[in-house]
Amino acid sequence: MINIKNGNLLEAKENIIVHQVNVDGIMGGGVAKQLADRFQDLEKFYAKHCEYLNNSYEFLNGTVLFYGSGNKIIANMFSQFPNFETDYEAMKIALNYIKKWASNNNRTIAIPYRNRMSELQKVIGTQFTR
Repeated sequence: MINIKNGNLLEAKENIIVHQVNVDGIMGGGVAKQLADRFQDLEKFYAKHCEYLNNSYEFLNGTVLFYGSGNKIIANMFSQFPNFETDYEAMKIALNYIKKWASNNNRTIAIPYRNRMSELQKVIGTQFTR
């Protein structure tokens, strides 16, 4: 079941914070920038990963780069087209992987949805509750 909570994503009690990234290796705005500001080496880790794979959409599309350990893990979900629009098929692949990983490791997940509930619901394929 998915519960909607209002609040600051960075203060979420869930173990995993999921957010969408592109293949450029720059966390320049939105949730990505906030996470990069909060978690000191996150952007460098992410940028090196993108660079290692030649910033290739073909290689990174639909994959997840986990950062951190213990009680707070950032799941960088590669699900943006090169024009920065959302690739919903890539998002579905990445979210299914994150869901399986979280379940296998007894972790909880927080995902920003910013008034995109119907789109997120289509990708995840489940109902939301408040």
